[in-house]
Amino acid sequence: MIFNKKDTKKEFWDWFIKNKTNLEEFIKSDNKDYSIYNQLTNKLHKFNNLLYPELTIDENDNFVLIVTPDGIKDGIAPTKEIIESAPLIDHWVLKKFRQATDKMDLNFNGLELKYTEIRIWRNFKIEEVKVDIAVLIKNYNEKDTRFISLAFLYLDHILGEFNVLTRVGYIDFLGWDKLNDKFESIDLLTLRKEIEVNLY
Repeated sequence: MIFNKKDTKKEFWDWFIKNKTNLEEFIKSDNKDYSIYNQLTNKLHKFNNLLYPELTIDENDNFVLIVTPDGIKDGIAPTKEIIESAPLIDHWVLKKFRQATDKMDLNFNGLELKYTEIRIWRNFKIEEVKVDIAVLIKNYNEKDTRFISLAFLYLDHILGEFNVLTRVGYIDFLGWDKLNDKFESIDLLTLRKEIEVNLY
């Protein structure tokens, strides 16, 4: 089994290097042909089916591969393993987990939410190295599952996926109608800073 795992890691990176140019062209183009991305996903799934690739370009015009377990805790170890086994690849940056960013506006399947339309209640449990949170979403409709999917994307991208997987405990989702003066609400960026101070 160990040898098979080594083989699938090597197979993934060998394939990646062989198809590097096609991946770069896919990232740069507006082409909606996702066949090369689907091949990349399939190769990654051969190593571990909990992992997904995300592709982008950074501010220095480097191509970026992010490997994410998409919020699944069992995917933490294989995410680290596949990236830490990577060779050096010219003009590419390889990252474990969705990275924390300061501000961004996201949409999911046609639902758009601004960064400012999410507020947080939090309860730190220092002895457990966790924080329980309630995510309060403007115009929240509990029957529309896109709201929760989009909220999780915000958590991953503002807090950082590793923080969400290892430092966030219980999560509840509520609408802005629950906001009141009794409980202080904060934004996601403030929560990230509090996690860094209190849980590290």
